Order: sequence, then C-alpha cells, then structure tokens
Amino acid sequence: IYHLRYTNMAEYQGVNGDEWNKSAVKLLSLLGWEHIGDFDMDVKGVDEKYYGVDSIMKYESPSLATKQSVIIESKRYSVNSFNEATFNNWLKRLNTKLDAFQNSSELLEQFPTLSDCCTFNLGVIIIWFHDLSTEEFIKGKFRQILQSPKMSSMPRKHGYKRIIVLDNTKILKLCSIYDIVKSGEIRFLYPSQLIGNKPVRRSSILTIDYILSNIILAEKKANNGSSNIVFYFGQFTVAAFKLLYAALLQYQFLDADKDLTIYHYDNSDQNRKIKPEIQNIFKGVSLSLLKMNHYQLNNVPPILENDEES
Repeated sequence: IYHLRYTNMAEYQGVNGDEWNKSAVKLLSLLGWEHIGDFDMDVKGVDEKYYGVDSIMKYESPSLATKQSVIIESKRYSVNSFNEATFNNWLKRLNTKLDAFQNSSELLEQFPTLSDCCTFNLGVIIIWFHDLSTEEFIKGKFRQILQSPKMSSMPRKHGYKRIIVLDNTKILKLCSIYDIVKSGEIRFLYPSQLIGNKPVRRSSILTIDYILSNIILAEKKANNGSSNIVFYFGQFTVAAFKLLYAALLQYQFLDADKDLTIYHYDNSDQNRKIKPEIQNIFKGVSLSLLKMNHYQLNNVPPILENDEES
C-alpha cells in the first residue's frame, strides 16, 4: 500500500501533513465542494490493489451532466526539499490512482455517493510550502519543474484526465475570494460561452476551471435587483483592462443599468495612477475598483485552521 507521506523532517515541521490535508479539504469545502469519506484512506482500485488517498471530493459543475469527482493529494513541504524527481513521482502515483479508480465497483460500494459523479478524471495536488518567503521560488524553480514532467495525460480510451497543482499563491487567492463571498449574497456566474452553450447558471460552487482562471464572474443580489462582480487576478495595466473590457462584452456582462465591482488582486500603490484611465475604458458603466485581501505567503490563513469557524 502506497501513501504519499514522507518521513523527512522538512514535511513535518510545524503543522504536520495530516493537518494540512484537513485544511486543504476545508478550503475547497468553503467554495462548495463536498468531502467524501474520511481523510487518509486506503481505497481499492479496479486492479484489486489498495491505494492510499488523502481525500476524495466532488462538486456540481454547470458544464457537466453529472457531478465532478476529484482525488485530492495534500502536500506540506519545504522549498529546499522540493525537486523535479519528487514532483514527477507525485504525478505518476496520482495518475495511477485515477486509472485504478475509473471503473472500480469496490469504490462505488465503499462510497455510494459517487454514483452521481462522472468517472475519475481529475486529480488536484494542493501543496503548501511552509517556509516560502517570497514568490520568486514559485515564479522560478517551481514553475520550471511544473513544466518539465515527462508523464503524459493525453486522451485515453476512457477519455482525458487532468492533474491540477495549487500552490501557496493560488491557495491564498482562493481564501481572498472566500472572504468576499462568505456572506452568501454573492453567487458565481457561469455564462453560456463557458459551459457549452447551456443556459446561464448561478452557483455558490467554484469549479476547477474558475479556480484556474484570472477572471471569475459573479453576481450580488440586492433588494432592488442585482449587481455584477468580477474577481480579477491579472495585471493592473491599461492594456490588461482593455482586454478585460472586451472579454466582459463578449460574455454580455456589461450593463448600463447594473453596478459593476471589480475586485483586483494586484494591489500595487502605483495602481491609483491609472484608475482614471480604467474608469474611462468602462465609460457608461458604474464601476468600482476594490482591492482584495492579501495573506502572508507562509502563514496558513486562520479560516483554514480546523478549529476556526467558517
């Protein structure tokens, strides 16, 4: 039986890997995903072998006829201990699990709630570097390693599969989104163009595709109607906002009769200098530009601590 657990001290400094597994699941649960079963489980595959699984989750996707099932692998690691060989090993192990769980009747017997899900084709590695001091490691060595794997996840006879990696920077961005939507007044909006030309959907669930996007659309209900909201993680430049404006037009998301709030994650002090130009780009729309909260890179946000109320 293989468990993605390592006995080197780098992974177990501070909060141990088991606690981070719970924090990672809590993050996705706050964004509408459903946790299935327990943590750190031994799950039987179609090959009759048992595999160690950190967590299994599922969520309702507006683009799918069935719910999306997900294998979660949670890693708490040291910057100095992370390398290409380690990462490729994680990918190969997770890839093997996705294949083993594709048509496993034992898995469905163990977790009947998976019967309303698509076959396993999505794995998410959620890695927290507990000693990360700046984003330079993420932008440099980490990104290079992510682009280097030899393993292929090309289409196969049961369809394609995806393995997604979320690091400190993406994790903290998701926490910033939750800070804004936790009141329950805001729903994520899925335009027809993003969900296979199906009718527009509004949901409290953030799908993996939106998690990976620099532009997330939402809607806030009010007594006198609704307002439009954009969570924007791109660059705060005039050129970038011109592209954003064009994209929002394409999604029919600009309305002269609705307020538009753009929450931006790029919080440079220089941003205020070009705000008038951005307001001019969105001329005819009542626009508010608001900063999103930023968390420290190496501190797990309190909302993810397991004794913290959400």
